[in-house]
Amino acid sequence: MRPSIDHILFQDSWTEEDLTVLRRACAEDAELARLVSQWSTLTAHLRESIDEYMPEPDALVLFALSRAGYSSELTDAEIARLHATESGMSEILKRHPSVEVILKRIELDAKHFDLLWSEVERSRDLRRADSPRRLRFITSRMSRIGWSMAAALAITIFALVVSRPDQQTIRTAEGENRMIELADGSLVRMMENSSLTFVSDSDQFDRHVELTGSAYFDVSEGSSEFRVETENAVTRVLGTQFGVVAEKALTEVTLVGGSVSLESLGRPSDRVVLEPGQTSRVRGDQFPSRPESVVLADALAWARLFIFRDSALSDIVESLSKSFDVTIMLEPALSDEVLTGTFYADQGIQEILEVIADAFGIHLEADTGSGTYRLRY
Repeated sequence: MRPSIDHILFQDSWTEEDLTVLRRACAEDAELARLVSQWSTLTAHLRESIDEYMPEPDALVLFALSRAGYSSELTDAEIARLHATESGMSEILKRHPSVEVILKRIELDAKHFDLLWSEVERSRDLRRADSPRRLRFITSRMSRIGWSMAAALAITIFALVVSRPDQQTIRTAEGENRMIELADGSLVRMMENSSLTFVSDSDQFDRHVELTGSAYFDVSEGSSEFRVETENAVTRVLGTQFGVVAEKALTEVTLVGGSVSLESLGRPSDRVVLEPGQTSRVRGDQFPSRPESVVLADALAWARLFIFRDSALSDIVESLSKSFDVTIMLEPALSDEVLTGTFYADQGIQEILEVIADAFGIHLEADTGSGTYRLRY
């Protein structure tokens, strides 16, 4: 037996052999011993807290199934047990908000099982009269194994929440855009009515952020992946530029450069990988949509960005002239020069043109009074 995360998670199933091997491993690794001790303490704390308010543990599964719309499939005894523990469930959620994630995971599992079972029914042409057995199977099986999984997951998330360093949440108001630089050098351009949560201690920043609303990310390369978690999806990257729109039950990711993967929350096996210039969406608890090619400037218009990829300087000048309602004259010899770059609208036309001039080693002449600019050698 090798001491793995599964053995540490499912302590109830440890054998004497498991314990012997784990003790030996802890004796050889002080850090492992410290972590296992912390894990055991957290496990005991959460179980004690949950047991205090919910003496019947399978009620957690029943509560999740009820929220997912399966109340009509529960037996009278299960409904009575559910009602008896509702107040306890409210107290648990108040004390340990992370348990909400577990409830959503159980709901998601039930819906996916229901969907797969429906496929089986169709493929085998089963009679509809047999279909009531479907949900009965869900509740009986989830009551049997759901609690052990849910409890382990709850403990996992609870441990992460308690042991994770202090978090900071930044919010933008109506009409407000804000640029945030994270501890690893990554930049996040938050759009209006959005919030971003992350570890505030720069020494402990874990390249994991939570987003509601819309934001454009320019992620610095690092040894670990960068994760953006929304209500229903997770985006994983190493170093890249991409936009995320996280509305209620909808996450949309558009990739500008590099590579990202997108998955439904809690379903890493369902991920899709995007290439630059592609968009994918996760609606509710569904799988991510097939990546589709988009015009970046249009798909990311909400971010107020100018995105140019191998674009002729003449086309760039034309686009900027229209957007800022100014006159930009370009020396003919520069027309076919090619540029790749991303600019923010609130940089202003002069700053954008200065960057372009520096990139080509050319001169910028500006008459801000008349709104006239000239790029020349």
